[in-house]
Amino acid sequence: MRGILSINPGIEVSKKVWSYVGYKGGSETGVINMTYLLRHKNGDWYGLSVSWNRSDAAVDNISFAGIVERAIQLIAP
Repeated sequence: MRGILSINPGIEVSKKVWSYVGYKGGSETGVINMTYLLRHKNGDWYGLSVSWNRSDAAVDNISFAGIVERAIQLIAP
């Protein structure tokens, strides 16, 4: 399963920090999700799942990706 999850990293994730990046995401109008399984170079594992729901408009995918990217940066010890 980890091989399948690592095919598409979703967004750019630093290979200098993370030895494994597993990603699954999905979207439809007004909804987006990005879920990560990350292994730090020190061997620690982390999980991150982020969703955004808007009932009144389309989700801003660029802003959402930036939020997720920053969250991953903040996880790194």
